[in-house]
Amino acid sequence: MVYYSSRIYMKYSCPNCSYIYDEGDGTNILFLCHLPETWKCPVCGTEKALFHRIKREDAAQEFIELQEEEKRTKMVQEALTRDKELRQAIDKQNQLKHEKEEREKLARQQEERKRLKEEEKQRKKLENRWAIASGLLLSEYVIKNSNNKKWCEPYSKKRQK
Repeated sequence: MVYYSSRIYMKYSCPNCSYIYDEGDGTNILFLCHLPETWKCPVCGTEKALFHRIKREDAAQEFIELQEEEKRTKMVQEALTRDKELRQAIDKQNQLKHEKEEREKLARQQEERKRLKEEEKQRKKLENRWAIASGLLLSEYVIKNSNNKKWCEPYSKKRQK
């Protein structure tokens, strides 16, 4: 039995010569009902109206199989649709995850820059304090030793004496 779309093709028999007109064999492109009334059996010339349908015991089973095939086709199409929707959801999730990782990376970079700037400020502050302290010590050393010939001696050594 051959299925084309959702129709079951039937077989018809000529009462005189037993010629069988099979709607689904691939060579006959028309259903018997669509043939013109002037059509005759190609073997013996019997009119179309005298042809009778061959009773098929398996026609009901074929109809059930056709319905089951249509159900399976529908289930496959639904599964493909769900699969496509699932893939789209996964792609969206991956995109959101990637965007979140990028934001976190930028935040870490900004925090690192801020930390480095703060460290640079602290370093400059310490350098300035050291320079001020050094400058005060130097000026104190110069003032105390300006009258003394040993002005190149460190101030701390003079105190020790």
